[in-house]
Amino acid sequence: MSKYQVGMYGGSFNPLHNGHLKCILKAEEQCEELHLIVGILPNRDVVDIETKKYFMEEIFKDYPNIIIHYFVDETKDKKDYGINKWLIDSIEIKAMIGKKIDVVFCGADYNTENNPYCLCYPDSDIIYFDRTDQISSSRFRENPTKFKNDVPKIIADYFQKVKK
Repeated sequence: MSKYQVGMYGGSFNPLHNGHLKCILKAEEQCEELHLIVGILPNRDVVDIETKKYFMEEIFKDYPNIIIHYFVDETKDKKDYGINKWLIDSIEIKAMIGKKIDVVFCGADYNTENNPYCLCYPDSDIIYFDRTDQISSSRFRENPTKFKNDVPKIIADYFQKVKK
């Protein structure tokens, strides 16, 4: 039996890598339903919206308790995503989910005094996942061939085709 009814895990997944995947599947094991909030970043995504949606739907197709929501983020630079933006976006995300969020999962890098998840989801438990695996979307974007084992095969294959 799962510890939580409704969980949430969000990110830009630009692109989704195996570190993300490991954390998402760990979160999924703890929830009756896990709401995956996937940032669609028109100003920053490395793939078009339809390709990103295809990746996510394919990767999670065998996980019926993972519910994927797509959230458009027009912010031009990640550093411009301040607390006011977090608060505004959390209202829309809560409406998307439409239920009380029992738990929010995030990386240990958010375990700080000013964690925006704590401010935006004060009625939810927060669970931090250690991400010491050194896998990063940035590293993969810089060299998709060298770091192809850092991402699910569907994503590595896509980037290998595009690179040619």
